[in-house]
Formats: sequence, structure tokens, C-alpha cells
Amino acid sequence: FDKLVAHIATTIVDVHKEELKKDIVQKIFNKACREPTFCPIYADLCRYLRDHDPQVFPPDKDEKGETDAAAKNRFRHLIIDCCQKEFEDEGSQEATLRARTDLSADDLEYELAMVKKTKMGNIRFIGQLYKKRLIGPKVVHRSCLQHLLCSPDVKIDQPGETDYEGIEAAVSLLTTVGFELEHNARMQETKGMDANKRHFERYFAILDKVKGNQEHPARVRFAILDLQELRRKNWEMDIVMPGQKQATRTRDQIRSQFQAEE
Repeated sequence: FDKLVAHIATTIVDVHKEELKKDIVQKIFNKACREPTFCPIYADLCRYLRDHDPQVFPPDKDEKGETDAAAKNRFRHLIIDCCQKEFEDEGSQEATLRARTDLSADDLEYELAMVKKTKMGNIRFIGQLYKKRLIGPKVVHRSCLQHLLCSPDVKIDQPGETDYEGIEAAVSLLTTVGFELEHNARMQETKGMDANKRHFERYFAILDKVKGNQEHPARVRFAILDLQELRRKNWEMDIVMPGQKQATRTRDQIRSQFQAEE
């Protein structure tokens, strides 16, 4: 893996046109969204490129030869822009597809399924980027979870019109970042800044309301139940490695990794 990412970084360094560099970042993002199983690996790649950002994306110099502070961490800004654009464009993509008259019913169903797959892949990728410290909790809260759960468009009180895809995406994201996000909220609370904690409790109150309504699909209610159970168990996750018996990754183990990566 180290040799591969180093080769990718060298390739980007050898590209001198800014637009081509942006295209490479976009391709990394597209691959992560379309291959969600490998999101952790793509997030590791992004972490490497972020850590080597000055070499991979040398910032421009001003007239005095000094680096503009806003030009630092250019890779991080580029990958976040990709995530945000995909997140914001998802609704318009679906509307555009439904308005097309040249697609058969089967083709439309396939294209809509690909939009949904990309959306879910983006959500999962955002979660992995958060775990790698490439994005902060505010992005996860404001740009993702609040949009997926707290928007009036979600319509949790109107079964049949509820945005179940958004709820499932939020459950997937919370499953990925739940421990880190709640741990961060508790750390902020000790400093007198409990906004993150309030957000966190609000999400679970909304999800609990959906789970308690039998008119909502069983798959959604059971997904929420699994998430609540995971949280009740202090985010202990069972991980099975090839050739090994099932092992449990405890909250303390996750916290140790969390602190080591900070």
C-alpha cells in the first residue's frame, strides 16, 4: 500500500496543470463512492496525500515569495469540495434523470440505483474521512446529519412520503463515526461547549420516533434498532479477520486508536 500511494503522489507531482490535478482528485473521489467497500483504503490514500500536501500540491507564492495561508491543505479542500458537491447535487441528478424521455423504464431504474449507490458511497466516504481527521465534526453535523435527519423534507411523520434513503444514509454514517462523534461531543461538553452533544441526542430522538412508528418499513426500523443497540453497547464492534476467530473491538481500543491518530 505504501509503495502504491507513494507512486500516486509522485504521479500527481509530475502533473503541472492545475486542472489535471483536480481531475485526479475527482477520480479518487469517484472510485471511493462507487466502491464503498474500499472506502477505508481510499481514506488512507487521502490521509497520505493530505500529510504530503506541500510536496503533492505546492502552494502558490505571493510577490514576496511567501505562502498564502489559504493555499495550504489544498488537497483537503479539493476532496471536501468533491464530497459537498456530490451531496448537494444528488437531488438534482435524480430530477434530471426522471425528466429524460430517452430512457426506458429499466434504464431509468438502473441510473437511479447508481445515483443512490453513489450517494451512499459518498456518505460512507465522508465518515471515513472524518475518522482520518480530514474533515471536522461540524461538516458531519451541518452538511450531512442535519440535512439527512432534521430537514422538513425528511417528513418522518408522513409514512410513505418519508425520505427513507436519507434516514438509511444517516444510520450508515452514524454507524461509521458514532463513537468518534459522541466522544467528541462529550469532550466539548467538558469545555462548556455542548452543541455537538445536543445535535447527537436530537438525531437519536428522531430515529427513535421513526423506529416506534409501525407504518415505516421494517428494514428501516431494524437498521435503527441495530444502531441503537450498538450505541447501548458503548460502540463495541465485532471484527472478524480472515483466518481468525471473531474478536471484539472495545470502546477503549477504539479510543486509543482515536487518540493516536490525532
